[in-house]
Amino acid sequence: TFCTPCAQGRWNDQKGSTKESECLNCNTGKYSTEFASNLESNCKKCSQGTYLDSVGAEKETDCKECPVGKAQKIEGESFCLPCIPGTYENQTGSKKCTACGAGQHQNLAGNATCLDCVAGQYMESVGASNCLNCNPGTFEDGTGSIACKACRAGQHQDAPGNETCLGCKVGQYMNSVGAVNCLDCNPGTFENGPHSKACTACRA
Repeated sequence: TFCTPCAQGRWNDQKGSTKESECLNCNTGKYSTEFASNLESNCKKCSQGTYLDSVGAEKETDCKECPVGKAQKIEGESFCLPCIPGTYENQTGSKKCTACGAGQHQNLAGNATCLDCVAGQYMESVGASNCLNCNPGTFEDGTGSIACKACRAGQHQDAPGNETCLGCKVGQYMNSVGAVNCLDCNPGTFENGPHSKACTACRA
């Protein structure tokens, strides 16, 4: 009589085995194309960017590609890891997630895209989980911005995270850019219109 070989995806290093159940499955993350394998090392690891969550796999194509929003940089794993906040992955079979670009963010894990910073916010660096509010004295009226714009002369903005600046009120002025607050006209001067860069001297 002939001994029956262990099937692909299985192995047995013991002599005198009497049952097929004594053939051991390759673990998760591994496969074997060999019949009659007597070495666990014949179970080969799935490559980076793939995973295998079942045992006894017979071929490399049993390894599954990581889905979008996930990656795996280690060989022979049974799972893929979700992209961490600040990163994304829009391709399958990835071994590494990609950092969000400047002007973008992603505050959740496992995503296939990043989000543009909304108006009133910015992000100058890559890999951000959140965008930052524009500082007082600045504004941003567009999306996906890497920097906010300074308020113009005759304007101000005293609150963070704004899309616009405010004109100086009557009786006030601002002669420089990036102002948080406008200045009151000095004694002996006046301003009867908004958005002023300078006050007018009273006549003698």
